[in-house]
Amino acid sequence: MPGERNDDRARTAGGALVAEDAHAASALVADRGFDATSGHWSQNTTVAGQPYWTSVQLDETAAPMLLAGLLDRHDPATLDHLERGAEFLVNYTKDGHAAPYSEQERWENQSGYSPATIASAVAGLVTLADLLKRAGDAATADRYLAVADRWRGQVDGWTATHIGPYSPLPYYLRLTKDGRPDAGTRYALGDNNPGTVDRPPRPPRWPGRTPSSSGWRGPSRRATRWSGRHRSPAATSAADAVCGRPHPGGGL
Repeated sequence: MPGERNDDRARTAGGALVAEDAHAASALVADRGFDATSGHWSQNTTVAGQPYWTSVQLDETAAPMLLAGLLDRHDPATLDHLERGAEFLVNYTKDGHAAPYSEQERWENQSGYSPATIASAVAGLVTLADLLKRAGDAATADRYLAVADRWRGQVDGWTATHIGPYSPLPYYLRLTKDGRPDAGTRYALGDNNPGTVDRPPRPPRWPGRTPSSSGWRGPSRRATRWSGRHRSPAATSAADAVCGRPHPGGGL
């Protein structure tokens, strides 16, 4: 992966804070790849801060909000940039779909409704709302919380299948192309599928109900307004059924 990513910076800052190195965490705050006109943070940047790949990943726009929350940054300059990002996030549209539909999800090769992306977006908006309230702007904070509540209320309908092959209970898919998790929509997995990387030229098409996801779990821990907690055991067991292997020391 060339260059730098906002979500990587946020994760690294979290690690630095756990290590009690606030200076190192603060050094990761940067407006690399930020478009002040649109409010969009680019997919990734060069180490010099120039946008490298330019497809829209909504989790990359949410990541600076999470980083600001980790560092308790609610000064006017920071909030101005974050609000621009939030406006881009909540107003984004692509191919006739409105946010939280994303041109790319976290693995960078699919468009659609991703529970991981939606979790990041909800967590980002909830975090920004908290910063805004502490800065005295409750009205804007409440507007972003309303969007976060609406998205978290719809995430199951967009991404949790009831008829997938891995569990009799609903579980989250990696993503849906159309927000219809029980439709069985088929799509090419792309370069995230080792069995089809570079061969054949047209990879096999898999049922959209097959790839499961647990990538929503990390961001959802940061967002107290994340819904669908009843999906967690089924989603976890589905991922374990697909990917888990017995460990000599016990467990998976």
